[in-house]
Amino acid sequence: MSNKAAIELDQEDLGARIQAFAPLANVPVKVQRRGVTESDVESALEALNARGGKTGAVIIVLMPDLAPESRDAPGPRYYVRYGLQIIVWPPAALSPGGAGLTAEEIAEYLRQIVHHVALGRSNVLSFDGQQPTTVAAGKVSWTVYFRRLGGDEALPKVVLPGISAEPILTGDVPTAYRITLSCTPPGSAAYTPAIWYTIDGSYPAPGGATSIQYQAPFVIAAPCLLRVTATADGLQQSDAIEADISPLPAS
Repeated sequence: MSNKAAIELDQEDLGARIQAFAPLANVPVKVQRRGVTESDVESALEALNARGGKTGAVIIVLMPDLAPESRDAPGPRYYVRYGLQIIVWPPAALSPGGAGLTAEEIAEYLRQIVHHVALGRSNVLSFDGQQPTTVAAGKVSWTVYFRRLGGDEALPKVVLPGISAEPILTGDVPTAYRITLSCTPPGSAAYTPAIWYTIDGSYPAPGGATSIQYQAPFVIAAPCLLRVTATADGLQQSDAIEADISPLPAS
């Protein structure tokens, strides 16, 4: 089982699918994730290459980008957008030894062979527009876009901890607070949380330079910002909760 993410595998599969399409047999395909450089592109355009020994055109499978489909989904849910950039050098591509295709013809093929394609691990890809791309003078470039709906499972998270601050009075003045922290899993949830706190405003997390693991109630006698989180094996750390603790000096 591959440990690669679906968007990485999809990018590689797109490159392989395009390379296997016979009418594009003379056009080299580069996958940007593998480190495509300007010299790689120039070599594909201007020199003999492994795709049938033809010249003048290249397709680059760009790194995908993600945009939210719904900001309120717990997952979250998002659109993955894949770009296929075509670069053609017409004098070479349309010469007797060239790829024999214009940038527009290659774009048409890509729209036909990728639209409504499922790559096996994710939702169907759909055509999502085509834009001219700025390249060096003398070359023609289009980028054809496709997108699919995706989503991540929401990772279970430790319940939000609680803070109880009991004033310790000198006369009528709260000169200190006794702090009790708690974290009670809901219902039948079977985990034992560890509670972490800081009193300097930093984020409380295991291994934090100023993070303290809660063991028992403690006293705060000087103003501070108390921040608290909880952790448990196999779960996300809880959200952080905080409280301004403001003891007053004794008169």
